Amino acid sequence: MTTFIIDIKLIIMKKLLALLFVGLALCSGCGENAPSSATVAGLVIDTATAAVSGATVNVSGVSGTTQSNGSYSLTGVTIGLQTVSVSAPGFVSQSKQVSVNALETNYVPVFVLQRADSKSTDVGSGGGEVRNSDGSVIVTVPENALKSSTTITVTKCDVSSAPAPAPTGYKFVSLVYITPVSVSLEKTVTLTIPLPAEVSSESSVPFYRFDTTTLNWVSIGSGAVNAAANTISIEISNFGWIAAAKALGSGYGTVIGRVVSSTGPAIAGAEVIFSSNSSVTDSNGNYTLSNMPGGSATINAYATGYTANSVSVTVAAGVITNASDIVLASTAPVYGTISGQVSSAVSGAAVSGARVTASGKTAYTDSSGNYSITNAVPGSVDVSVYAYGYESKTTGTVVTAGAGSAVNFSLRVVTVTTFSDDFETDKGWVSSISYIYSPKSLWNRIANNVAIKDSFAPVYVTLPDFSTNSGAIPLAHSGSYSYWFGEEDKGCYIGEQQTVPPDTALSGGTSAARYQGDLTSPSITMEGYAAGTLSFWTWWEVESMHSATGFDVMEIKITSDGGKNWTRIATLNPTVDPPGQQYYLPYSSGGFNKEGVWVKHKYDISSYAGKTVQIRFSFSANDVYYNGFRGWFIDDVAVDASAISPSQVK
Repeated sequence: MTTFIIDIKLIIMKKLLALLFVGLALCSGCGENAPSSATVAGLVIDTATAAVSGATVNVSGVSGTTQSNGSYSLTGVTIGLQTVSVSAPGFVSQSKQVSVNALETNYVPVFVLQRADSKSTDVGSGGGEVRNSDGSVIVTVPENALKSSTTITVTKCDVSSAPAPAPTGYKFVSLVYITPVSVSLEKTVTLTIPLPAEVSSESSVPFYRFDTTTLNWVSIGSGAVNAAANTISIEISNFGWIAAAKALGSGYGTVIGRVVSSTGPAIAGAEVIFSSNSSVTDSNGNYTLSNMPGGSATINAYATGYTANSVSVTVAAGVITNASDIVLASTAPVYGTISGQVSSAVSGAAVSGARVTASGKTAYTDSSGNYSITNAVPGSVDVSVYAYGYESKTTGTVVTAGAGSAVNFSLRVVTVTTFSDDFETDKGWVSSISYIYSPKSLWNRIANNVAIKDSFAPVYVTLPDFSTNSGAIPLAHSGSYSYWFGEEDKGCYIGEQQTVPPDTALSGGTSAARYQGDLTSPSITMEGYAAGTLSFWTWWEVESMHSATGFDVMEIKITSDGGKNWTRIATLNPTVDPPGQQYYLPYSSGGFNKEGVWVKHKYDISSYAGKTVQIRFSFSANDVYYNGFRGWFIDDVAVDASAISPSQVK
C-alpha cells in the first residue's frame, strides 16, 4: 500500500488515473503551461464525529487551518504524492498520503482525530507501569529498558482514528498510541489491552505498528489472549500507533452508493464513514466501502456546508450491495465569531500565547495579541483569558449567528508563584478523615528509616522483595521525608488487627475497622497561569484482590472553593483486577506482585488557572480485608504554570 486513499477506494483511483492520463494527453507539448500545483480539501472531525476547528493542516509546506465545520481547502499544493499532516491542541496528530493531480480538487480522506490523554508518567531506569487515563491500557517497562527518565503518555484510541486503513484482509479491533515515538528501548516492554469481544474466542491476536517513515502498518507479531483476565498482552520494541487486528474471513462485503444534495446535485468530496472504514465521494457523488461486515450497518456522510446524514443498509457477504442515496441538507451559518486583542494594561504591548476560552472552545493569541474563536454558540457567552504573568479575566458578550463579536482584554501584570514541596519541612499539609467510621487517618510525614518493616510479612502477606529487604518501607524519593498512609509500629496500613475471631495466616491481614484518610495541601495560587500542571512522585503497595472494584482506592482530588466541593483528577487503581491475585499478594506501582517503584505522575489542571486551589490525596480501604501491605507514599508534589503537550506523531 503506497497511499491511504487507495486501500478502500480502488474505483475512485481508477477514475482519477484515467482523468490524469487524459489530461496528460491533452496537455502534450504544453511545456511551461502545464500546471504544477493544485487544490487539496478535506474534513477534520473527532471520534465523536464533531468538527475540529482551528486544526493546522500542512501539505508540502502549504498550511492552513480548519473552519468551524472542520473543513479546509489549500491551494498551491505541488503535484504528485504528498503527505498531509493535521495537528490540533489536545489531539493526537495524524499524517496521510495523497496523490495530488491538477485536474480537479483533490479530496483527502477524512481525518478522525483522537483526543490525547492528559495523564503522563515519568519512568526511569528502574522501570515501572504506565497506564492511560482510565487505567485500562498498561505498558509495563522492565528495569534498564530506558537509558534515562522518560515521560510516557498512553492513549486508548477509537479505531476510527487510525492514521491509515487496516492491512488488506484485516480489521482493527483495538488501537492505542504511546509516546514518545522516537524513544530508544533497550528491552522490549509489555503492552496489555482489554480483550475486545470480536477476538474473545482467539488464543492469539495479530498486532501492527504504524511506521511514520513509510506511513504503512507493519506486523509486529501476535499478542497472547488471557481469557481469565479479559486482556491481550504483547511484547513491543517501539512506541507509536499500535493496533490489534482480526482477519476478515469470508463474512465481509462491499457497499457502493451516492451522496447528493437535498436540492438534487451530487456532492463531490463528501466523507463517508462506517466504523474504521472511510471513503471520499468522486465528482459524481459516488463512494465505495469495502471490508464491510455482513449484516445491518449505518453509514454516515459529512460534507462542507451540509448537515450530516446517514443511511441504513444490509450488507451481504461476498457481494457488492447498493445503498440508497445519502441526502444532505444545506446549512446556514449557526455559529458566530468572537475575536479581539489581548494587551498589557501597563505597556499596551500585545500579549502573545494567551489562552482565550468561550462556548467551550479555545483559541490562542498570535504574536500581535490577536485571537479568533470562529465557532462560538449564539447567545450570552462568557469569554475568559489566561496568560502567563498576567491576571485572569472574564467578560460577557452576546454572540449572533453569522456575525462577529469583538472582545478585547487589557491585563495587569501579576507575580507568578509556583508550588513545590519535598516534605523536608512541614508546609501545612493536613491529615483528616471524611468517613465517619474510620478510627483515624493514617497519613503521616515520615522520615527515612530502614528499620520500619512490614510486620505482617511473611505470615499474613507475601512480598516480592521480602528476601532482599525484609519488607522495609521505601526511602523518600528525594531527601529524607515523604508522606505515608501507614503506621510505623506495623509497617503497613492495617491499623488495628482483628483479634475476634483471630486473624489467619496468608489472610492478607484483617483490620478491626475500615480505615480512610485524606491528605490535604495548603492553599496554592494559580494566578498568572495560562496553563497548569500537577505532578508528584508516588510509591504504593495495596491489595490485588479487589483494587479495581472499589477497595484500597487511591484518588487525587482538587478544589477551588476552599474545600466545599472536590473534583477527582485521577485514580491510581487498575480498572481490571490482575490475573492470579490472592489475598496475600500485592498490587504495587511496579505491577501485580512486583516490587514497588517510585513513579512520577503529571496531570493537566489548566482549567483551574487564575484560581486558588488545594490538592488532596485520599486513601479508602472501604473494607477490613487484605490491609497488611505497605500502603501509599507521596513525595515531591508540585503545581506549576507549565502545560502538558498533546501527543504528536513525530
